[in-house]
Amino acid sequence: MPRLVNHDEYRQIITSAVWKVMYEDGVEAASVRRIADELNISVGKLRHYFITQQGLLGFALDAITERVSARIKQHRLSARSGDAAAIEILGELLPLDHERSVEVSIWLSFLSKARHDKSLDELKHRAWKGERYVCRMAIVATAGWSYEGRNFNEPFHNAEVEKLADELHLFIAGLTIQSGTYPDKFTPQVINIYLRDHTVRLNKELGDYA
Repeated sequence: MPRLVNHDEYRQIITSAVWKVMYEDGVEAASVRRIADELNISVGKLRHYFITQQGLLGFALDAITERVSARIKQHRLSARSGDAAAIEILGELLPLDHERSVEVSIWLSFLSKARHDKSLDELKHRAWKGERYVCRMAIVATAGWSYEGRNFNEPFHNAEVEKLADELHLFIAGLTIQSGTYPDKFTPQVINIYLRDHTVRLNKELGDYA
């Protein structure tokens, strides 16, 4: 008798198939039919998860968001601060291992598609807010401030500190594009060097707001 698979396990199986197709062949290749074929199941069995390509994209990005959020939550619970902690936090958005390389590859493919598809605006803006959350958290970690009571979904009260979050966000976005597009030039070691150099400079700038 076949083993029963619960909802969470089945969702993970589908997620793995979606990511595999998107990573190997690109977002455009990831149709509902293609995912069903990859899993060797009928299209109807996917209807509880997505029925259109837009829904499929949302499913893939939600899965990425959940994984990144879970990792970021662990950093917040650890309450570690300093440059090393900030580097680890920012590293969750960058291709430092296979899992994160897959996430970045799918994210960059999505951004390319979203430029010409207004129906994806909500997903795009939601992801942007998630990135900004991570950048604000890294600012606090670098400065050595407490996480307690902070809402990283909201701008810093100090406009100059929020500007530093803007600049950090731009830096991370650029590093994500470069490292995701040119992995041979931006290895994990090189990425960490850039992160370390930037957080050192950031720490000096934040000293004025201690």
